[in-house]
Amino acid sequence: MLVESIARAYETTYSTVERKLSGTHYTPDNVIEYIVEKTIGTSDADFRQFRVLDPACGSGLFLLKAFEAICVSLRQKHGVLSSQQVQTVLEHCIYGIDIDAAAIDEAQQNLLLKAKEFGVRTANLDNNFFAGDALDLLAEQEQQLGFAFENGGGQPAQMKIFPEVTAAGGFDCVIGNPPYIRIQNISPLERRNKYINFFHTATGRFDISILFVELAARMLKKTGKLGFIVSNKLLSTNGAKQLRQFIIEHFTVEEIVDLADAKLFEAAILPMILILQRGRNLSEQMVFAAATETRNGSPQTEKISNIFEAMREAKLPLVREVEIGARIFSIRKFISPQPSKTNSIWTFHSPTETRILEKIRCAAKGTLSDFTEKISVGLKTTADAVFIKPLTKAFVAENCLEKDIVFPVLESHNVERWSIHWHAEKDNYVLYPHQESNGKLMPINLKLFPQAHKYLHAHRNQLASRTYLQESGRQWYEIWVHQSPRDFAKIKIITPDISSTNRFALDQKGYFVNGTCFYLILKDQSLDMGFAMVALLNSKLMEYFHKTTSGNVLYAKRFRYWTTYLSRYPIPKILTEDNRTKQRLANYARRLVETSSPDEIHRLEEKNDLLVYDLFGLSASEIKEIEATLKINRIA
Repeated sequence: MLVESIARAYETTYSTVERKLSGTHYTPDNVIEYIVEKTIGTSDADFRQFRVLDPACGSGLFLLKAFEAICVSLRQKHGVLSSQQVQTVLEHCIYGIDIDAAAIDEAQQNLLLKAKEFGVRTANLDNNFFAGDALDLLAEQEQQLGFAFENGGGQPAQMKIFPEVTAAGGFDCVIGNPPYIRIQNISPLERRNKYINFFHTATGRFDISILFVELAARMLKKTGKLGFIVSNKLLSTNGAKQLRQFIIEHFTVEEIVDLADAKLFEAAILPMILILQRGRNLSEQMVFAAATETRNGSPQTEKISNIFEAMREAKLPLVREVEIGARIFSIRKFISPQPSKTNSIWTFHSPTETRILEKIRCAAKGTLSDFTEKISVGLKTTADAVFIKPLTKAFVAENCLEKDIVFPVLESHNVERWSIHWHAEKDNYVLYPHQESNGKLMPINLKLFPQAHKYLHAHRNQLASRTYLQESGRQWYEIWVHQSPRDFAKIKIITPDISSTNRFALDQKGYFVNGTCFYLILKDQSLDMGFAMVALLNSKLMEYFHKTTSGNVLYAKRFRYWTTYLSRYPIPKILTEDNRTKQRLANYARRLVETSSPDEIHRLEEKNDLLVYDLFGLSASEIKEIEATLKINRIA
């Protein structure tokens, strides 16, 4: 491991700023080993003809492990491995690209050092490595590509570099940890536009790591394998929607390992191992695994050295509780159907979860979207430091801001489970520079609001720097996503954008809502239906549904509560068909708003949960499974 230590030491020479700009994050050794094992280690190819590429290779950690794996495999197969054979492997099987020329030099030197362990004195790697942007290399040669995206066939990209690999049909394996950089942070602009114009998966607000999956499809031979560690946002965000479709059209998923709870990286990256094979419909099934940190162990908890020790178990389905150092994890691994084009997001369920979710859906009359007039994020000012944060009651009075355009505003901390707490003396208001005119929401005429005009003008430079407003034909002082005051005036249900539990509350006072929350306007505006729906949404069953179908877990077991996920909540038939049931749910919610006794809250929530379980016809064993899952997926 001496050479690997040298390679890792080189990565530590990057400063924090350099790592952020380059999107570089250190990959733990056990992750590299697992990816190499699942790609190279499962191949039955002739390793003398096997070619591996890391398109963002850094100091060569992935390539070192790949080189070692190929040599070990050949030795096991043939009994003896000469230094000449090792040199052939190094010169003909291992390839790398990196944007940092110094890293390329380091990777080559590290591989030569590794080869010495096998008796190799020298080797020529000049044609195996290239210093440059792998994405840009493809984009520059768009007219030369032979890859047919429509049907997933065709030949790999005709690259000026590695021509012998192209001639042989492409790489057998593409592995690595591609850089995590948001497209808006790519510079210069020409480079950013080149990515957007060339890559099919470059849509919306995306991270360039997803482009490396498309690059791999262009460079792999038919049935070649990809092994990357990427963000688990690939499973659920709009920015990765096109990539999910691309994967379905050009790959078969072999395995996904969600490591969001593992805290592998210092940065706020929620990692996931992605193993793909080029070619459509090569298998109807795939393997999904996840490691979720839990609070307390049990008598069944086993001590192991790392997560992958448990992940390597062959018998599926696998459910294990393990202790690693001072942390306890629930490990799940099971066979799942391949994701399909009809899935807007990717979630994977064990056979037990599949049965429970199917039973819940069958008992539903429809989804939450069928019962709502609107489910939406609140105000997105894109300048809260001007429109909201300073606006206390005292500040509004001191600046004599006109009351017609100043309103109490809810933020996520104002929304508790069951109730809303907003206090005029300590909470914030929003300066809302819009008014309705002839049924249309328009920016106010600042001349009619001299105090607001004075205040906004003092911050004009900051507000005008939001060039996207003026580019879309709007005024410099507007709120970017301004919603409608008519929405806020209605009875509505509020939830924070991010929460560790379902946290819904009914707003009857017409508060404005900031972008840290989402709001739901029911078609039935009665208080009974409003409270009944809050009781349903705050139930354990709905929280289970959210956490097993949204695929968006963040650090600290927090989840996103976005329109996409909320709209799919199942609503039981009996809620709309039986008034007595609606009244029972509404009464629980009302009493939970009124009480502050922890014991009373616990007792009422238990009754509410049991009622909701009954509405969906769940058995005692199914309830036990739901509550065991929530125990893992809750902070407390």
